Amino acid sequence: MRFEPPDLLVATFSGQVTLEEARWMVGVYQEVFAGGPFYVIADVSHSSLPAEPRKYLSSTVRAEWTRAIVYVGADMGQRIITKALSVGMLFAGKEAGFDTVFLDSVEAGRAWVAAHRARSGKQRTG
Repeated sequence: MRFEPPDLLVATFSGQVTLEEARWMVGVYQEVFAGGPFYVIADVSHSSLPAEPRKYLSSTVRAEWTRAIVYVGADMGQRIITKALSVGMLFAGKEAGFDTVFLDSVEAGRAWVAAHRARSGKQRTG
């Protein structure tokens, strides 16, 4: 994971995400959120998220931390798991108040984030 000011966290995952790695991710998210809500571009094209870390993330991550999450390279199974995380957040009493997007490249993710920032800025001032 790397933070790119002003508000973008870019992450590349490889292999199975462990519970320890999920805990570490939450710590990074909390640290980045200290500066306000942020965007995440997560390249998951070479990774998987088993049940235990998935449950931990859905019960721990807070919707207000992120403006949007862009998943790069997610296959159908990963897309289903991502939707399950959102449903899990709802059942835990948390509303998923951020956009979730699936794209094919980090570059496309960066373009989407730039456009989202521009739209959000216009909404705030208009």
